[in-house]
Amino acid sequence: MYTSALMGYSAVLDDRALAVVKASPDVVFVEHDQYLTSNDLQTGSPWGLGRTNARFKASSPYKFTFDPSWGAGVTVYILDTGINTNHIDFGGRATTGMIAVSGENATDCIGHGTHVAGTVGSNTYGIARNASIVGVKVFMCNGTGRVSNTIAGLNWVLSDYTNRTNDSITKKTSKPKAIVNLSVSGPYSSALNAAITNVVSAGIAVVSSAGNVADDACKYSPASAPATICVGAINVTDSVAPFSNYGKCVNLFAPGVSIRSTYIGSNNATALMSGTSMAAPHVSGVLAAIQSKSGPNPYSVQQLRSMLLSNATVGVLNITNASPNVMIYNPLILGIITQPYI
Repeated sequence: MYTSALMGYSAVLDDRALAVVKASPDVVFVEHDQYLTSNDLQTGSPWGLGRTNARFKASSPYKFTFDPSWGAGVTVYILDTGINTNHIDFGGRATTGMIAVSGENATDCIGHGTHVAGTVGSNTYGIARNASIVGVKVFMCNGTGRVSNTIAGLNWVLSDYTNRTNDSITKKTSKPKAIVNLSVSGPYSSALNAAITNVVSAGIAVVSSAGNVADDACKYSPASAPATICVGAINVTDSVAPFSNYGKCVNLFAPGVSIRSTYIGSNNATALMSGTSMAAPHVSGVLAAIQSKSGPNPYSVQQLRSMLLSNATVGVLNITNASPNVMIYNPLILGIITQPYI
């Protein structure tokens, strides 16, 4: 049963029970539970971080200018395959918050979630290097999960955020700051889209991957959710990746081909991966960095969205489909004079 992100439940029903549920005036919609997939492909070379703070295409070696405090005070929830929380590049900032799939433990069996989390905020491959990273496992070890698992994960996130908000009011401390990264894709789901809307309405920005089947992103969820920030993938030549979904539901593009990040197998493993799943955490990392500069009162989701999109780079991508020619740019770079770089 869901009580936060969505007022509803998932259940196995026979035809008679299903008919009763559908006939109830209290029920808005009923839909089949569907499978989601994590969006990854394997290949390449690391370059994505440098592209987030460059207005125009750069060449190797890529430099990433950053503020070590980016992400401080911000929790980024990674709804994915789990996280290798023992990886040294997280510096103890990564934890497991909830497991939404039955029969599974917190272990990231395939590395997808660890890779995504690393791009958000690992010490070497991440953008928001001071963020707290919380893994919410919504995929099984075979890389698939149901829509109901992801909704359960969002339900837990909203409950956790609400509890922390209430605690901050009681203790008269700063309100919590949070971002959700959804590097997942599946068939269109009204239930999932509604859950995302409720999470965003509570004050949490949600970033999603566009999907990897070279199709209109509006046909898929969570990409089609109006409340989400939907991210497509580009390669090192500023061309839209051939696998990336596209269209009016995509808000912007970010590096998603040949991205190096943290991985599984050891506490210092890395891997090169490609997919819109790799593009989305670049945006989540930038949003976490921006939110960390908001002071005691967090920026609203609309403010974050506006700062991200109004400062994005426009017109430099090689696009042949009906997508916005908008590429990620970290607006905090505009205020940096002297900072470390790699």
